[in-house]
Amino acid sequence: MTKICIVSASGALGGNKGGTAGGLPQPGGAKASLSVICNFLSSSVQIRVPSHTIAMKTFVHGLPGKCTQSGDTVSCKLDVPLLKVGLDNGGWQDTFAWKFTPGDSTSHNTVDGSCHVPMVVTLTNGKSVAYTKKTQTVCEYALGDALR
Repeated sequence: MTKICIVSASGALGGNKGGTAGGLPQPGGAKASLSVICNFLSSSVQIRVPSHTIAMKTFVHGLPGKCTQSGDTVSCKLDVPLLKVGLDNGGWQDTFAWKFTPGDSTSHNTVDGSCHVPMVVTLTNGKSVAYTKKTQTVCEYALGDALR
């Protein structure tokens, strides 16, 4: 079976109060999220956002499992029995969401905010790497995309 994994990341352009991209600094930290959907078993996931700092107290994910942070990387244990139930039905999905720290460049960049932030997602099974994907956050509204 071919290992298939869909990794989708999003962010926010500066401020997005009221659903409108306003290009305002985020004093509480810019928001980002990630969705991972796979057809193979993985016991953990690592999310590395080079040169950026995630506010770990804001970090959440959908499936049970503890997450820890080391530098620019967050590592989460995944609930293997729950993943197996998902695999019996075609695949499993987990979602992750966080804020960058208020001092991170994403939080005071009023042009891109947390748009276009590169990251690397690595899924492991035990000590072996099962899948690695380089990606970047995208935003619902990019600079110049505002509705008129």
